[in-house]
Amino acid sequence: MAVYIDNDNTILSVKDQTGSTAYDIEKMAKDLGTEGNMVIGRVYLNPGTFSQSRLMHVFWEQGFQPVYAASYHAGDTIKSLADPQMVLDIQETLYERPSIEKFVIASGDKDFVPVIRKLREKEKEVILMYIEGSEAEILRKDAERLGIKQMEVPIRRRAASRTSGGR
Repeated sequence: MAVYIDNDNTILSVKDQTGSTAYDIEKMAKDLGTEGNMVIGRVYLNPGTFSQSRLMHVFWEQGFQPVYAASYHAGDTIKSLADPQMVLDIQETLYERPSIEKFVIASGDKDFVPVIRKLREKEKEVILMYIEGSEAEILRKDAERLGIKQMEVPIRRRAASRTSGGR
């Protein structure tokens, strides 16, 4: 199985939908472990964008190779170049590693519609992971039409406070 995570898109979706500041990469890796063995795992990010350079080790521990994705300012927003890099890497894997039968894309971005269509055309199994409510409608509808499994990205919950007379 090959897994591709659009980190910045996922973090922004978590913030928009839940107010939380992180997703649970350890639980994500565990959930994906039930789907098969990961032979390629990549997470695309600009470590300076969300002050998350400390997470690089967590990604690495879970088997995900951090891939630098440049970002740039477009008016008041920051745009990432993760999507085109992911698309290129997915296509490279599709054609250079034909033995990989399952592709996981963690992003709710509409830019992945052509990719999931191509993967299904080539009879590959696809799993989409995103934060419910943040996904592009066309991506969700295409996934449903193509019989693609859709999974929720797990949210990192804050640990319970230990100041109330606990251990």
